Amino acid sequence: MLLRPATTVIFAVIFFLQSSVPAGQSLQFHDVTLDPKTGEIRFDPFQSVDWRLLAARDLKDFNLNHPTAEQVARLKQRLLAHPVDETGDTSLIHFNSPLQTRMSQGFYYLLSGKALLPLQLLRLDGFMGYSLNAQKTAIRPALFGGQVVAKTATPPAEDAAFIIFSESALAITAVSGGSFSAQKVGKQDSYEYVRDGKKLTLAAPDEGLFEVMSSSSFKLGQSEYIFVKWKPDTANNYGGCERQSSLFAVGEELQLVLSSRSGCDV
Repeated sequence: MLLRPATTVIFAVIFFLQSSVPAGQSLQFHDVTLDPKTGEIRFDPFQSVDWRLLAARDLKDFNLNHPTAEQVARLKQRLLAHPVDETGDTSLIHFNSPLQTRMSQGFYYLLSGKALLPLQLLRLDGFMGYSLNAQKTAIRPALFGGQVVAKTATPPAEDAAFIIFSESALAITAVSGGSFSAQKVGKQDSYEYVRDGKKLTLAAPDEGLFEVMSSSSFKLGQSEYIFVKWKPDTANNYGGCERQSSLFAVGEELQLVLSSRSGCDV
């Protein structure tokens, strides 16, 4: 198939949840893409970014306001050679931009099942999605977007799946004695967490996340979370994803913060 991670960047809606922590601070979570070849870590920015404005400044191979005939010809050839989906009507061109100043105002971490690694932000990786006009004589910019590129001082764990943004520094503390389980019940995924005689349950629409491979509990500040690694979807019933993880928040209720899937067939 021609559908690739770049397409996922275009069409996927990334959700995040804010969780309460002491001193009125808040944590924000995004999922992450790891590049095993370069060691780079990519995620959607937590701040708003005007990607079209950055493209107008930093996209060197195409002038948005006054493209040359040569630039149009190059992008037409790129579209023919590298479409991002089966229709062959759309392609991408990437550009690099420097980090925005406000992005340095806070703390970024890569979260795995047992580790919290500080992130060093490197740059912005933007893209322009484009197609041709009906006469196939001009480029039509259709979509602008991008991600933050970062790295860690030490290689991340294989199960690293989430980025945390915090206004203050964080530390992770393991929590023992808890038990997490899941099962599919009809058209829902049912989750249960038991610790210190307290049982919390949660039901969510069935997305195939009910076969637990491993789970770990920990605290970030005074807030408790559960990191769950699910078994791969080898039967390809839910997209054939090789890596599947979820993060739950533990409070008066059990709450699903975010799920991450990668290595999928679609």
